[in-house]
Amino acid sequence: MPTAALPTSNPHYEQARTATPLPQDVSEGTVEAARTSLPVGKKGETTSGWIMDEGNKGQPVRSGIGKEGTPERQAYQQSLDHLQSLGPRYEKFLPLAHHAEVKVAVNALLSGQPDHQVMVIDRPVCGRFPPRLNNRRYCDELLQELYRDTPKTLTVVERDGQRVTYPKKDAR
Repeated sequence: MPTAALPTSNPHYEQARTATPLPQDVSEGTVEAARTSLPVGKKGETTSGWIMDEGNKGQPVRSGIGKEGTPERQAYQQSLDHLQSLGPRYEKFLPLAHHAEVKVAVNALLSGQPDHQVMVIDRPVCGRFPPRLNNRRYCDELLQELYRDTPKTLTVVERDGQRVTYPKKDAR
């Protein structure tokens, strides 16, 4: 993962950084390097990003179901199985099991991951901005549901520097 200096003139980044501080074990510089290493994601293309871990080493992540026997397929299957296990209320979210945000969230919730996970992606979280289509479900809504009743949190750093932490405090 490339390294980069902290920006000094990006108002979105500065506002997001001060509003949502990172856990002590994840450095601002490492997150910024991960963020700026990503090309801006395009609608309809694979979401890609990094999961930031305690050692400040980013682990790559991307959307998709992956090929049989790959870690990407395992993450997708884990997400799908978990959403199915949550019952009929979550059936509407099954089509999101291949999304990068969902794969990271489910893995963090089911494993011994730190209580606060940070991920960096090449676009806004799915569904955070209009237009929203009727009867379609989005990652923004699902992440809020998954993290609502747990002490764990997930901060997603979007490509433009905005940060969203789930569960959202005002909706808990």
